[in-house]
Amino acid sequence: MSCPPEWSLGAYVDDELLDAERSGAESHLVGCERCRRLVVELQAEARLVSNVLADRAPAEAPPSQVASSARGLATGFPVTLGVIASGVAVFGFLFESRLPSGMEWARPAHWLGAHEMILDVLFTLRDEVPGMIEFALAIAVTASAAALITFLSSVLLRRLGDPRALGGVLLLALGLALGDPSPARAAADVRLDQSVHIGPDEVLERGLFNTGESLIIEGKVVGDVVAFCERVTIRGIVEGDVWVIAREFELTGEVKGNLHAFGERSRISGRVDGSLYNGSDQVNLEPEARVERDAFVLSGRFIHDGVIGRDLTALVSRGELQGAVGRHAEIWSEQLEARAGTTVGGDLTAHVDDEEDAVIDPAVEVAGASQILSDELALHRIRSNYQQPAFYLWRLVWMAAAFGVGLLLLRLVPSLFDADVASAPEFFRALGLGFAFAVLVPIGLVVLLLSVIGVPLALIGASLYAMVWYLAVILVAVLVGRSLTSMESDSLRDQGLALLLGLVLVTIAFHLPWIGGLVRFVGMLLGAGLLLDRALALWNARRTPAY
Repeated sequence: MSCPPEWSLGAYVDDELLDAERSGAESHLVGCERCRRLVVELQAEARLVSNVLADRAPAEAPPSQVASSARGLATGFPVTLGVIASGVAVFGFLFESRLPSGMEWARPAHWLGAHEMILDVLFTLRDEVPGMIEFALAIAVTASAAALITFLSSVLLRRLGDPRALGGVLLLALGLALGDPSPARAAADVRLDQSVHIGPDEVLERGLFNTGESLIIEGKVVGDVVAFCERVTIRGIVEGDVWVIAREFELTGEVKGNLHAFGERSRISGRVDGSLYNGSDQVNLEPEARVERDAFVLSGRFIHDGVIGRDLTALVSRGELQGAVGRHAEIWSEQLEARAGTTVGGDLTAHVDDEEDAVIDPAVEVAGASQILSDELALHRIRSNYQQPAFYLWRLVWMAAAFGVGLLLLRLVPSLFDADVASAPEFFRALGLGFAFAVLVPIGLVVLLLSVIGVPLALIGASLYAMVWYLAVILVAVLVGRSLTSMESDSLRDQGLALLLGLVLVTIAFHLPWIGGLVRFVGMLLGAGLLLDRALALWNARRTPAY
């Protein structure tokens, strides 16, 4: 898209364009750095001429975005940190204190047994709103495709200057639109609202998606299994990954891939050739159970009597160990008991409120270090982190990667970083938008998983969700850097210096002892809100008529 002549930009500065022409000029200015600089110069010339004609000294320049952003951040951040810190203090008091009878529901530890309530909600969604899900999916897919095509087309045309780029994008979009939409369905045997039983001699030569009352696999499934059932039992062989949401799950057979399970009760006495990811209220690894790779457990009660080939990571209310862990075991628990017969090939680390809450039998075999970390030892551990050279090395690696990504985006989509926090209300508005994004998007992804076509879309959405949080940090760094520097131009050099300064300060703030996590939380919410606000503004600008 060619730039308008200078006389036209002069007419825009003097407010002499018609409404349609003015909208077109503003749409062009959103994506053209050169014309924005020219408009700024013309505005300065107009003010100078006006001052000369009026025979008065130049008026004081209006407050810059740098100053306004600094005021908004300086006002909003301390207030937000204070409110959240107060909430965390109340949360901690409720967690630690013994409340009177009838008030136990207020203790966060009491919520660890809420799997049944969550499953009730999920199964209700599964049974009652399939039509609504499909309808919402159709709207979401159409809107997302339109937004993606429009965005890529405008970027390629503006940056590459070649109309053939638009043709390539349109051909790609046409291929996606006209391509066969059924590969995901063809790759899996979809059985909705019915119980499934695969007999001992039956072989299913593709994956399985089931949302019935129960699923029993005694034969073989050559592919992945996705089950959203009341009860799931696997006595045979699954040659892919298994994804299960069930009230009761039992594995006595073999899963050759990874096993993902969420529910009320999980009992595993079979073999998992990959890793185990389990979020059930009670998890039992029987003596016959074997997990070849890693195990990640989030549970109310976790009993481990089997064999885990590599690392064990667990966040549980009560943990009972009497099995084997090939490498390291790290457990966060209110109560932990490691009995005789437990073997750990690496380090055993227990995180508890008090050292008395962890009971480790002297007969437990630990090849590496065995340590119990309580509240009293937390400060020592924080200090040790800052004494490790690797800690600073990884921070530098992250900064270098973020700097490269930020420079690339400043070059390709500079208007994406034209965010401003001019006042405390704007700060809290962006913070609220980021919080809504953090809460509502995961809920939407879970709803997508309830639909067959929604499974791949949910995976794509999860990737985009993670990307937004990564870009949010970079946007906050740019905002902080611009607030503390006086840039003479919008050149890539000045923008890069602001980005570098912002990344250094943000990295330091995010890793401060005690409050670093809180600062990171607020900063990422703010960045996500500003990023979404800018993306919406760009989308609305591209809907206006082109110049």
